Parts: sequence; C-alpha cells; structure tokens
Amino acid sequence: MCIEWAGEQDWDRIKGYAKEHGSEVLLGVHSVHVDEKWKVTSVLSIASYNDNVEMVKLTLEAGFDNKEAMYLAAQTSMKNSDNSTILRLLLEHGLDPNIDLQVEGLVEGIYNLLMSAAAAGHIDHAIALLDHGANVNKTMVRPDGHVVSPLAFTICFGGHDYFRLFLTRGAIPTTSDVLYVFTLCLKACKGEDPRLSRDVAIQIFATFLHLGKPDSDVVRDKFNLAPPSYHDPTIANITKHYLQGRPFCCFVCEALTAASRSKLHMCPCRNVAYCSKDCQVKHWKEHKVQCTGPLNERGESEAMVKKRSKTGKGVAAGEADVGVAEGAVAEGAGATGKNGKKGKKGRGKKK
Repeated sequence: MCIEWAGEQDWDRIKGYAKEHGSEVLLGVHSVHVDEKWKVTSVLSIASYNDNVEMVKLTLEAGFDNKEAMYLAAQTSMKNSDNSTILRLLLEHGLDPNIDLQVEGLVEGIYNLLMSAAAAGHIDHAIALLDHGANVNKTMVRPDGHVVSPLAFTICFGGHDYFRLFLTRGAIPTTSDVLYVFTLCLKACKGEDPRLSRDVAIQIFATFLHLGKPDSDVVRDKFNLAPPSYHDPTIANITKHYLQGRPFCCFVCEALTAASRSKLHMCPCRNVAYCSKDCQVKHWKEHKVQCTGPLNERGESEAMVKKRSKTGKGVAAGEADVGVAEGAVAEGAGATGKNGKKGKKGRGKKK
C-alpha cells in the first residue's frame, strides 16, 4: 500500500499511515518485472528516485535493510541527483560500499557503486563512497569476460577529476589499465572517441603516469603496441620523459605548460617541475627534505641567490623562480640547452 502511494508521490499519506500503524509499514519490498527482468521496488527506492531525503531518512530509521533495494536506491540517487545526501544516509545505515550483487546473485550487471558514481558524473558521490570504505581497486567482470577497474572505467566518461581522485585514494594501475589508458587516450587524440576530447585525454594520460607510476617496462611495451599512425606527439613526448625518469608535468597539478610560457619551471634538483610559483611554494614544505639541489646555509638554491643579488631583497626558500624545465612537453617546444634555454646558432664570419 505504501509503495503504491510512493509511486503517486503521496508522501503525506505515507507519513500519516506510518504514524498511525507504526514505521514498519515502510519496510515492504515488492518485485516488479522491468525490461524482462525482475527488480525490487520499495518506498526507499521510489523516494530516492524523487530525491526525497526526508522519506529516505524515515525509511532507513525504521530499520530498512534489504541489500538489493538499498543498492538500487543508491544507483538511482546517483543517477538522478548531484546531491550526495541520500547516498551518505544509505551508507550510514548499513549499505556496503563494496557490495557485489553479481556474486550474491541478486542483480545482473557490471557496475559496482564506485563505477556507477563515475558514470553519473557527480564526484561528491565517489567521495562519499571512498569516505565510507569503498575499495578503489575492486574490479568487475563484464559479460564478455573482460575485467574492468574503476580507474579504467572513469576514462570512458572523460572523468579526469574522478581519475585523479581514484589515483590519490590508492588506485593501483594494472597491466590492463595501462593498455586501456593508452588505447583510449590515443583514440581520443585522433578524434575517434565522442566522449573524450584530446585535451582531456592528454590530461588523463599525464595524471596516470605522474600519480599512478605504472611499471616502466609495461608502459614501454604498451606504447610500442600502438600503430604508428596513432602516435600522438604529446603522448609520445610524455611517455619518453616518463621512461627517462624526467619531469614532464607540474608536480602539483599535472599541467604540461607554465601559465605564462610553453615550458615548465624546473627545480634546481632537476627532479620536479612546476607550472607556477604557487605550485612550487605549495609543494616546497614536502619537497625541501628531498630536494638534492644546491642550497646554501640559508636554505636558498642557486636561483634564489641570483634573484636576491639582482633585486637586493631576501627570498624565502621555495619561492624562487626556478629554471625552465628541460625538454618540457609542450608541443612546438624547441630543443633546449643545459639551462633549458634555446641555444643560439653560430654566426659565420663576415667576408
């Protein structure tokens, strides 16, 4: 009865009935035949579909605990709303963020909740799942037998923010992920992926190598598998720098170029590069204990000393305008010399 009223969105009637007969009337679950499959429906799932936070909360507080219905409510909420409140309520009331309904034989599908969050495109949902213990490395098996990870799944939807989030939350790239990233990013650079632009593909690729740190031998092998006609110059340059152990993007934000010029700024230690002074300063507290660049007793690099001597002003450690990154990956960048500056051509003698 309450489920029928929920379908009519007669929420006041449901609340009145629950108040009169007890909140357990909200716990009913019915099976319905949809698209040649049986699915469960409930007050909870219908309230989630309609983004009715109050009714979802009342139903959960009444003791609702049907796994399949809670899973479907989460899926529905993520698909229909950018508000993560309902998802967080479900998680706080017992929804397992790593639930695998394939294994339990309850639902046929290939998406776990983290993948569904990526497909929906609202990053707050993914953060909520991760905050409640979602396993960012939990894979699912597609009907064709291929194993899909949340990391690889995000690329299908052009989700650079999701991709970066998963890597910072502990995603470990697999060999399949490396192949998947190369394949989709190179296809996108050729304009063959309608959901992924070239710019986003390059962003994802740089972030993947910088944060994911996949095995170099695997990267080399998968890159060489790509047909020469698909080799993108920027992807190739990023790969080359990665395999040589050289910086190819801003250490903080993965930008490939500086804001005011086509090349990055290189730290004196030559191990990290930055797109701006802000990113360098942000990272300095962490990097200064690892930096192998020449620093004097005041904690200044050679570049800092030069700047101080020119301006006559003291420069705080980590705030110097460091040298230009050697071999920056910006397209069209010319060959660089020892200090990242283009060498001058020799002039012939006048006759």
